[in-house]
Amino acid sequence: MLLFQQLKSGYTKESFGKDFIAALSVVILLVPQGLAYGLLAGFPPESGLYTGIVSLFIYPLFSSSKFLSVGPVALASIILLSGLSAFAEPGTSAYVELGLFVCLCAGLIQVLFGVLKLGWLINFLSNPVISGFISATAIVIIVNQLNVLLGVPIERCNNAFLDCKETITSLGQMNVYAAAIGILSMMGIFAMKAISRKIPSSLVVFIGSSIAAYVIVQQGIELDRIGTFPSGFPLPEMPQLAGKDLIGLLLLSLVIALMSFIDSSVLAKSMATKSQDHRIDSNRELYGLGLAKIVGSIFMNIPSSGSFARSEINRSSGSHSQVSSILAGILMLILVLFCTPFFVYSPKAMLAAIIISSVVKLIHIKEMIRLFRLDKPDFFAMMTCFFITIFVGIQAGILSGILISIVFILRKIMRPHYAVLGRLEDHDVYRNVKRFSEASKDESMLIFRYDDDVYFANCDFFYDKLVEEIERRTVLKIVILDFSSIGYIDSTGFDTLKLLSNYMKTNGVVWKFAGMKGPVRDLFKQYGYDEIIQQSDCYMSIDLAVASCD
Repeated sequence: MLLFQQLKSGYTKESFGKDFIAALSVVILLVPQGLAYGLLAGFPPESGLYTGIVSLFIYPLFSSSKFLSVGPVALASIILLSGLSAFAEPGTSAYVELGLFVCLCAGLIQVLFGVLKLGWLINFLSNPVISGFISATAIVIIVNQLNVLLGVPIERCNNAFLDCKETITSLGQMNVYAAAIGILSMMGIFAMKAISRKIPSSLVVFIGSSIAAYVIVQQGIELDRIGTFPSGFPLPEMPQLAGKDLIGLLLLSLVIALMSFIDSSVLAKSMATKSQDHRIDSNRELYGLGLAKIVGSIFMNIPSSGSFARSEINRSSGSHSQVSSILAGILMLILVLFCTPFFVYSPKAMLAAIIISSVVKLIHIKEMIRLFRLDKPDFFAMMTCFFITIFVGIQAGILSGILISIVFILRKIMRPHYAVLGRLEDHDVYRNVKRFSEASKDESMLIFRYDDDVYFANCDFFYDKLVEEIERRTVLKIVILDFSSIGYIDSTGFDTLKLLSNYMKTNGVVWKFAGMKGPVRDLFKQYGYDEIIQQSDCYMSIDLAVASCD
């Protein structure tokens, strides 16, 4: 385990000092964020703090990342709220029980994926699809928090835009004091970030707005705030198994498990690249993330994930090892045990401002513009996932993203690249005639290169494109098939070659093979050359195949 390796390899007092400073920096950000994300998830606010404590203790024991700080995050919280609201009213005991069950199941799914070494599953979601989903989710979070930011009481209908419309039409009921605190808090956070990233902006507005709220409440003015919550750490209690709606809850758990893993893995790999002193093991990340959720479900946690802001602060503050996470967990535990009375006057409008300011950067507008200019299919995939997430729902968005990614993979597999080759006389090589206009072409000869294996998924495409190129030529006599990019042919592929052989004979065309690899020659011997081509018509290179035609 990385943590114990770090402790064995010359851990010093200086290392401890750096880790302590990093831990303190993480806690300064985690306290207001934990309260905010607990509320965002539909749980009591203290659950966000509990999530931070458990994750900071459990994740480092099993992970491979040196800097990743795991705990409550906006993305996992809003996915839980969006998915679970269909089964229970947020904030109720029934909702919390179902949420703990989802947290447990999401953790079990991640651990199971780790045991089965399925870390590679991350590759089934393309970056544009992930970007589209996260951008849309950020907008949903912002819309979801608008009424809290402005102090507008509304009945939620679990639809971001209907909630936004209801907020706008209910502005007459706005609590002016809550709106002032929310807007000023958000403006303060952005202003401090613009001045220096090192300023603990969330903590500053947390303290400032809590003082302001205290003064306002003392004047007898009503203000929506956190209020009192239990001091101390909760006793362990196993989540109750869901007796109904099990399929829907498991689907929600799968979505949370996938997004938590993808988000955390991308972040962990990015930070490991910057430090260049350790590598990320995706399967170990699954263990760390999954076990943090499993243990957390016993202690009233919401689903946890890697936090970009807290991880970056952890790294930039000089963290030497994952000891910083353990120290942050200890500091958080002390706060929960002894300092909860200080949170009583914290206004919810301020927490909404913290949430909104933290997710604005997740809207990837620059990436949308870049893909629109450079890659229209990826742009289409990104925007499809984006709009489905916004207008249909977060679960539908991530599932559509997975489906879109798989469709794009299948499309690539079923329609690989191919090229008609011509000779570049000055360089004595054969290249794609579409890319090299100077390449010489002989209308009586077709040199065709197929840049993939030939198997059941793409053999029809292979047949169609080769025949299409043949039929474009009226005086064609010879076809040379460049095998240099073909590494495997299955039984369906050999059946396709037999069909092509019959086609050549019927149309009076001679065909030859060039550059066949050893494993493919072995397959030809196994299946038999005779039904397809004479072994003497197989050449080591295109030059030799062309020379045999003279």
